[in-house]
Amino acid sequence: MNRSHFPQGFRRSLGSYKKLNLFGYSIGNSEEVPFDIDSQTGQLTTNRRLDFEAQENYKIEIVASPSIGPAGSGIVEINIIDKNDMKPRPSGSMTITYCVNNPSWSSNVNFTDPDYRASPKIDVRQNSRSSAWNGIELVLIESGAGWATVSIRTNDESRIAAGMKLPVTISDGKFEEVYDLTVSTCSCNGKDSIATCSAIAGSPPMKAQLAVAVIVAVAFSLVTIIIFTAWRKRRIQKQFNCELPSIENFDDDIRENIVS
Repeated sequence: MNRSHFPQGFRRSLGSYKKLNLFGYSIGNSEEVPFDIDSQTGQLTTNRRLDFEAQENYKIEIVASPSIGPAGSGIVEINIIDKNDMKPRPSGSMTITYCVNNPSWSSNVNFTDPDYRASPKIDVRQNSRSSAWNGIELVLIESGAGWATVSIRTNDESRIAAGMKLPVTISDGKFEEVYDLTVSTCSCNGKDSIATCSAIAGSPPMKAQLAVAVIVAVAFSLVTIIIFTAWRKRRIQKQFNCELPSIENFDDDIRENIVS
């Protein structure tokens, strides 16, 4: 793969760097494809489980990051599309990340239409037959010729659970498909700060954090009581130079003292 394979704007960015640029390569679409890719070199290799006739049914799209980073690094996604299947589909990961301490923020999921010439814009909407969307809104961030970017919003964080599935319907006027968005939760510092977003396990996220905090507090209190009781018993023993009777033998000790 050489520079001629990249979009023109991406090639211009490459040309502004004198030193060697570093790239990470990946296959962007999530469906099973008969190719593998080297993440360092971008070299595509065929999957030997499929014959060459099957491989000829696929076309390759280069999806480059819009800019090069300060260190001369960039991300290149390669979409491999079945030419016999021109239905609109997700582009890249189907995981959408929700920030629990910034309800107005969530990561984006992109969709693309291989047959975009037949329909300039694709339609992405919530699957109304699913109750998973109760209290959650699908937001169209941006759209263009054959692609769209969506996000999610909610005013009730208790409805957001890590691992939940949110079905979406995408259509280009000719084909219509339903896909599931998988939700992950995180805690981020600052608005639109995906770089500082850290994963949170649990479902729902806020209730899970509260439950964990209560359990930790109770456990800490019990340990403190046990330690304090043992320390107090040892102090009394040292002060009176005697051994306190155990609870099991307490009645027998009283009887012996009365008889004597």
